[in-house]
Amino acid sequence: MWFLKFLLYFCVVLATAALFIIARAELRAFDSDRTEIVLPISVHLLRRPEVTHKGILLKNQVTKQQVKEIILPDVNRVWRQAGISWKLVQVIEGGNTATDDAAFIETITKTGRDSSYDQLDKRQTFLSGLGDRLSKSPTRFYVFIVPYMGWIIGGEGAKGSEGQRYNFIGAWDDDLTHLIGKTPVPRGVAGLQAAAAVRRQPLTGAARGSSLANSLAHLMGKSLGLYRHSCGKDCLVGGTVSDGERLSPYQIGKARARTVEATTMVKILDMFEILWLRIKWGWPVEACPNPKQGCDTR
Repeated sequence: MWFLKFLLYFCVVLATAALFIIARAELRAFDSDRTEIVLPISVHLLRRPEVTHKGILLKNQVTKQQVKEIILPDVNRVWRQAGISWKLVQVIEGGNTATDDAAFIETITKTGRDSSYDQLDKRQTFLSGLGDRLSKSPTRFYVFIVPYMGWIIGGEGAKGSEGQRYNFIGAWDDDLTHLIGKTPVPRGVAGLQAAAAVRRQPLTGAARGSSLANSLAHLMGKSLGLYRHSCGKDCLVGGTVSDGERLSPYQIGKARARTVEATTMVKILDMFEILWLRIKWGWPVEACPNPKQGCDTR
């Protein structure tokens, strides 16, 4: 009898928690506060290593002027809808030490969407360590622009040892047009190109013209606690087939709440929230030639 009572109480508590999570996720969408929140950000332009890929020497040609006058203003244009702006603290130019070039090329540039989960985990560990070593300012948010990030990976986020948020984006990337289709495309087919500072045209249909600014705006959303596939179509942080610039009301409320570091309890509640989002929007669409190996979804 005591077991049945315990089971009943457990189910009631679980159901109550589930309802709370759903209400928390949905009611946040009605938060209309748009008081400006200014977040400091540091940008590092890593000139090394120079990567040779498909016979092309890839150099990081992004300049400080582009960061200040083109890229960051476009990121702020997107995030203005959430009442959040990124204030540039500094732009640092530098690179890896000579002993790190080989490790960077082997661990980062040779990893792609078709890589195994183990390789992607190794990549994450490497990025976190690299960010810890290169971050010199007291800001929480950092951007590292490197020559190349790997096959069909325009950018990736990592967490520092003291809660810093590192965002790595490539000055060169692979054409993403083929990700719209469902036919697997082998590594090396997508066209290599220097990433545009901002989008040359709206991202609609098969015209997947990404940019450094869009990649950074997308990654900053993840730094503020937004999950992949946390909205429907045309979203800044959506699934592979819903890439765009719109922040849903839910995402706006969530991002504003995460301008400060989340507590342990909030992180636990997030686990239930992820489940609810999956039920609401469906599971992320995989986009890699060999899903059995594991792949990253945008």
